[in-house]
Amino acid sequence: PIDAHRETICEHIRKHSITIIHGETGCGKSSRIPQMLAEDVGVENVKMYVSQPRRIAATSLRKRVANELGKTLGDKALGDNLVGLRMGHGVKVETEKTRIWFCTAGYLVLLASHHPNVFQTHTHLIIDEIHERSVDTDLLCYIVKGILQKCPRLKVILMSATIAAEIYRDYFDMDTDPLFVGSRRCKLTEHFLEDVMELKDHLALGKAEMQAANELTKCFKSANFQKMAFNQHKLAFHLARRLGTHGRSVLIFVSGMAAIEAIVGMFDDIKTRSQTEYMVIPIHSDV
Repeated sequence: PIDAHRETICEHIRKHSITIIHGETGCGKSSRIPQMLAEDVGVENVKMYVSQPRRIAATSLRKRVANELGKTLGDKALGDNLVGLRMGHGVKVETEKTRIWFCTAGYLVLLASHHPNVFQTHTHLIIDEIHERSVDTDLLCYIVKGILQKCPRLKVILMSATIAAEIYRDYFDMDTDPLFVGSRRCKLTEHFLEDVMELKDHLALGKAEMQAANELTKCFKSANFQKMAFNQHKLAFHLARRLGTHGRSVLIFVSGMAAIEAIVGMFDDIKTRSQTEYMVIPIHSDV
């Protein structure tokens, strides 16, 4: 969806030192905007840092942008060379040709606080996911506000999935409104626990799913928080098995590593008893 706003985005960034971009999750802002800017000013002229709040996001986006840029330029190897990665603990993936660096916000906070003059040679700084209000992202915005006075050529782009962008508009004393660049590509329909009863025929839910839903409902009514998490995991497990048929995937978002291990453990327990094989992938910064 964001591709339709390409000219508006590039023009605004050319004319203003700070641009706030508001686009819903899935509209393509994290992967497409670095490429748009590289193509707008020329790959040979761009020098850009892109901040991500998590290591896994920085790593995966670096691979995706390198791949897409390589296709655009007709040279996959060149795409890999142009797009680099920098994170804490000495993690660096770059070459002499690197022009776009994906980084964690924590890495850029250290760089900006100890070596602010580095940004004098850079054309763009993108700070993504500002709506999460992490300590590192907020610190980075604080430091960048001072850096802009010393680096007038630097273009700062703040990207948010929510209208929380208004907070940053006021903070940076901007006289322009955030750019809205598109909705998510896939429509989401939200269902709540009480909907499980109504959807049982539509989803062909069996005894195990309905029993887990009933147990969870009792936990909420009695405020039994000790059993609540267990029954949430159990219901998620049963729904994933019901919906995760051949060729389909199910994403389960949980509150932390303990919940991930609990649900993975449930799948491990049925390996020997089930005819169906599941590929279960835990995603966490510690994995």
